[in-house]
Amino acid sequence: MAVPDFQRLMLPLLKLAADGLQHTLAETVERLAQEFQLSDDDRAQLLRSGQTRLYNRVGWTTTYLKKAGLIQAVGPGRFQLTDRGRDVLATQPASIDVAFLESRFPEMSEFRKARSRREVADEEPPAIFNPADGTWNQRAGVEERVRETLELSIPNEAIRREALRFLALAIENADEERGNAWNLRETEHGLRLMTGRLLACEIAPSKIRVSVIGPIGDDVRGALGAEAEKDWEFKQVPGGLLLTFPVEHAAEALDLLKVGLNSFVEVAMARVRRSVSLEDHVPEAVAYIASVVGRELPQPVAEAQDAEQLDDPSDEDDVGASREPRVRGRAPIFEHGQRSIASLMSDIEQEVIALPDLQRPFVWEDTKVRQLLDSLFVGFPVGTLVFWHTSNDKDARALGAERPGLRATTLVIDGQQRLTSLYAVMRGVEVVGKDGATRKITIAFRPRDGRFEVADAAIRNDPEFLPNVTELWDGRRLTSQIRRDLMNALRDKGRAVDDKYENAVDSNLGRAHAISDYRFPTVDIRKTATTQDEEVTEEDVAEIFVRINNQGTRLGQADFVLTLLSVYHGELRDRIEERARAMSQGTVVGIDTQQLLRAVCGVAFGRARMSAIYRYLRGVDPTTGEAGTARRLKLLGQLDDAAKECMEPTPWRDYLLRVKHAGFVSQSLVASENAIVNAYAFYIRGRKAGVPKSKLDEMIARWLFGTLLTARYSASSETIFEQDLARVARLGAEDADGFLRALDEAMGETITGDYWTHSLVSALETQKARAPAALAFRAAQVVLGTRALFSDQLLQNLLDPPAQGARSASEAHHLFPVAWLQARGIRDRRLINQVANLADVGWHENSVISGHGPAEYVPRLRQKLAIDDDRWGRLCAEHALPLGWESMEYEEFLRERRRRMADIIRVAFRQLGGEPDAPPLTPPWFLPGAEAVWQRIVETERALRGVVREVYAARFGEAAARRIEDALPERERESSHARSGRAPSVRRRSASSTTSTSVSYRPSCSRRTSGRMLVGASAGHRTRSNGSKLPSARLRPSATRLPTSVRLSAIAFFARA
Repeated sequence: MAVPDFQRLMLPLLKLAADGLQHTLAETVERLAQEFQLSDDDRAQLLRSGQTRLYNRVGWTTTYLKKAGLIQAVGPGRFQLTDRGRDVLATQPASIDVAFLESRFPEMSEFRKARSRREVADEEPPAIFNPADGTWNQRAGVEERVRETLELSIPNEAIRREALRFLALAIENADEERGNAWNLRETEHGLRLMTGRLLACEIAPSKIRVSVIGPIGDDVRGALGAEAEKDWEFKQVPGGLLLTFPVEHAAEALDLLKVGLNSFVEVAMARVRRSVSLEDHVPEAVAYIASVVGRELPQPVAEAQDAEQLDDPSDEDDVGASREPRVRGRAPIFEHGQRSIASLMSDIEQEVIALPDLQRPFVWEDTKVRQLLDSLFVGFPVGTLVFWHTSNDKDARALGAERPGLRATTLVIDGQQRLTSLYAVMRGVEVVGKDGATRKITIAFRPRDGRFEVADAAIRNDPEFLPNVTELWDGRRLTSQIRRDLMNALRDKGRAVDDKYENAVDSNLGRAHAISDYRFPTVDIRKTATTQDEEVTEEDVAEIFVRINNQGTRLGQADFVLTLLSVYHGELRDRIEERARAMSQGTVVGIDTQQLLRAVCGVAFGRARMSAIYRYLRGVDPTTGEAGTARRLKLLGQLDDAAKECMEPTPWRDYLLRVKHAGFVSQSLVASENAIVNAYAFYIRGRKAGVPKSKLDEMIARWLFGTLLTARYSASSETIFEQDLARVARLGAEDADGFLRALDEAMGETITGDYWTHSLVSALETQKARAPAALAFRAAQVVLGTRALFSDQLLQNLLDPPAQGARSASEAHHLFPVAWLQARGIRDRRLINQVANLADVGWHENSVISGHGPAEYVPRLRQKLAIDDDRWGRLCAEHALPLGWESMEYEEFLRERRRRMADIIRVAFRQLGGEPDAPPLTPPWFLPGAEAVWQRIVETERALRGVVREVYAARFGEAAARRIEDALPERERESSHARSGRAPSVRRRSASSTTSTSVSYRPSCSRRTSGRMLVGASAGHRTRSNGSKLPSARLRPSATRLPTSVRLSAIAFFARA
């Protein structure tokens, strides 16, 4: 069972002390654990402080009982029952809790009032989830405490509301991905949303912390004033960033970071393999946020979950899965040592020490460099440096070297940022920043009090400061000369300088200069006395690196490949990183280094698994398993050639046009970046195969649309990509037709006839706005030139959010508003938020619609915007809305719209060249205005049939006309018409009805089935009493199915009319 809260422990602990003996806290913890039958795992649960949860709760229990006077301290860590405690036990209470104590002992209330908010929250019993109705109990006072905390943290009401809107978005995204793997926690000054075991969003005083998947451009960071935190957790999430920005920018962040946040939540939830504890969840905080933002928010569902067997997102080989016995242990492969900073700087200058690009470019802020110098100045430890000493020559980039390559035998594995900082400051050289640009790090020093500061204009003009500490070590001036110049500058400014001041300056300048003598502890990885026969491999070094930096997490295979490139071909690694940044600027979707590397490898080797690429680049012979230099150089050459093809600006520009042609004009429409990158690899391979540009452009747009629609690369992406590459790898070098055929066949295995009518319709039955099918519908609307609902603006022009501003031009609007549905008893959020209930409208129209029902707001908006029937029919067709949808029952509307949404996606797929031999969809209601055209065709035929009946009755008599009508099936006949002599009304045939062989004055316009229209008389002629045949009407006496061309021509004619 779970560890009981401290209030449930009160009565058992008091009973335990009833023997009158002294008891220790450790003894009490053990006896209570036995009484509650706690497992070893329950006993071992840790709090963030490192204390076990059970020990902490027993401690709080004793504190409360002591404050109430029921037990007393009798020594360090010991307690004993008091007379008051004995009296309480004599009353045989059913339970004891805080309310019990406060109601009987006034000193208890005083104690509670003196506790801080955070301490009271820690003592709060956890909220309880009721599986029967799926609700959480609301604890008294908790929501009020959350409100007070946030009002103190963010006093401005408008800013607080925008911050909570941002948090509400994160909550809804988390719940859409996985309703049982997130929780909202209360912190001392705010709230923290956890997705799985990773932080998604946190509101704190004056700032918001949010996790996103980048790249996040400098323009966005600048607009938000955001800074990226270095957090080891996000080495687990490729492209993950933890951004901190002022809370005043929450409104802008809602637009600028929405996609990045959605992507992070999706990846974080996909990594959850075990059930997540919801014990820390604060349902009252969710209720409070909902009251502020004005809409219902979900609560997590606490379910007992077995460990899930999900595909690893990295799709790597499970190297630990083998059951074969092997000898793995060995003697240490490192030695400890010490190196002075001066000797390290000298070795870097002489290119003895090289720094392969095992980490990203220099990413420290100047303030962190200042802190490093300050720590060295006051003698604090600043960590250990790890070096790899190898007897082999490695191509690696030397920091400060003019040549891009060198032959160095000492490589820095850990400590690159510290050495880069020191070398840049002490030698005054430029570093490569995270944006790829070069810059100098300038730190100032004030000898009066030994303070380091990042230099700015004010500091440079202050005579007390040495504006650049590089002067202490570059040898241009002696320390004594620096001192004299500082003193003279102060006197020239009229500053008073006494002996005490001069002594402080002398001491601090000398100590600062002596930083170069500081001795770093080192770990030197090399052959040792016990490992002379064993050379340390690149795999060993890479594993050591990642364990140091990643808290024991295994290095991904893509990281191994990048490591090898750093060591064997650093220039190529640099080009890939630089081009990845450049290719991400101003594009629909960003591409990071690993993704570009994957595309390059797919082009070079026709392989997607990074484990295989890693063996390739090490030159491993597939037969002997030995690594060879010649083979490695050959394969590196292939990779280099493929990289040049992939990184040329022209193909990338042309490919991005194909992405937009497929409807994906915004990053918000892309469900999987893998699909974008993988399709680019096929685009380059198609160019190499000699596919004509027009055919290749059409094929890639269709392939991209299909793979994003079906989520082809959302799970086990490396495995599927490897299989797809294998299809084209088997083809001849210039088999253009085979290339096109291979991709179409791969797509055809998933996208079948049943897919459109069953699988896709089912996939659209979701409340996840970022579900692949939902995003594909919006992309299909772009392909078909859809305009926003209630607008003349093309949806394509509205989907991209503005660079600045609080709201995007287009918003997803609930066609049946949330408040309207809830007022009618529909409260299931998953039903309310169905994607079939969403449509893109301009944000102004969304504001006007508010919470009114569609039967009320549609006529009002149509009148206000002067939308006539023809234009309204066109808008409804483009947005998959049945005519008259505003008056339909809600669930019937959802079913009908999902079917139409699937049709629109299918039509867009066909417009991109898919299903070339398939018959046209009938009836073609999805064509703009087609619904209204069909209605006009029906009305026209009704009038024509009325004329035919009148002519027939005039020539052969009313009885003859009635006899023909009597031959109709009962369900097709309207008896009131026969008696009144009026022309029969036209009625839609039911979906199950069969074609009548007798004359029908009604068109069979079932839009769900055949789409055929019946015109004519009975197949068999009626006869007069004398046996002669009754003359028939001029229309042919047969049930005729109008050809598709005729029906489409009719639509075109009436559309023009």
